[in-house]
Amino acid sequence: YGGQQCLLTVFVDETETREAQAQLESSEERYRSLMIEASDAIVVSDESGRFVEVNEAACRLLGYPRSELLGRSPSDLAAAESLADVLEDVERLRAGEILRIERAVARKDGTTIWAEIVASLLPDGRGQAILRDVTQRREAEQRAERLLHLYAATAEIDRAIARIDEPQRLFEEACRIAVEIGEVALAWIGLIDEESPDRRVHVVCGAGDALDSVRAINLSVDGNKSLAGARAILEDRVVSATIEDPEYAAFRPEMLAAGLKSVIVVPLHRGGRVVGGMAVSDSAADAFDAAETGLFKRIADDVSYRLD
Repeated sequence: YGGQQCLLTVFVDETETREAQAQLESSEERYRSLMIEASDAIVVSDESGRFVEVNEAACRLLGYPRSELLGRSPSDLAAAESLADVLEDVERLRAGEILRIERAVARKDGTTIWAEIVASLLPDGRGQAILRDVTQRREAEQRAERLLHLYAATAEIDRAIARIDEPQRLFEEACRIAVEIGEVALAWIGLIDEESPDRRVHVVCGAGDALDSVRAINLSVDGNKSLAGARAILEDRVVSATIEDPEYAAFRPEMLAAGLKSVIVVPLHRGGRVVGGMAVSDSAADAFDAAETGLFKRIADDVSYRLD
């Protein structure tokens, strides 16, 4: 400068930049701490939808070690009944929508749970989802709704008993009501043929798509003593069973093909003697709890009353 060599020094105030960087680092550290300590499952995905961060609660909920969960996507964890919805959810999230949804999720061990999910985009464009297991709540709600249908079916069968005198018509109406109003998969009534050598049980009526499968079974009281229907008649008590029970091994393929996983059989009486049974089947393996069993017993007792 002015013919002389000079050293030019420029000072730039980086205070705000450094403070912003420190705040960002502090915020990220707090986020990581919250994510680690959270009781709810949290997953963070990159722009391609692959998980890049998961907390311990997510590993417990989904049954995967962290190393196996990282790199997976929401569609990898979606149960079959929720897969189409999950694919749509991903697109909605990318569009910036905040999601509050419930989806069926497949755990590593093959079991399915229902999760309440809140998902949104983070400021850096990554996706974050918080998951909470709501399986028990949903099951309780479904049980309550099912009981309401069964109470309605019981009331309707009581009205049918009051107006129908002919037993066959009453049987048919009771089965129809159980399926259409009670929303069970299958209902049928069988009566014992005391003249046959093994006291065969004849299916006299029924309702439901799988009725033909039941008619195809050669059911007899003395020849199939281990089956629920025979036990209910022989022991004069309500008997429930599932397709996982050993005595149903021979019928398991047919029952699965018909979508039936559980059955309850209630004995029918005439003049104080067991003359047959009313059977109800459903697609859920644990369909009949104590409350539902009590309702079906009441239905069978009411039908038996009319037979007398």
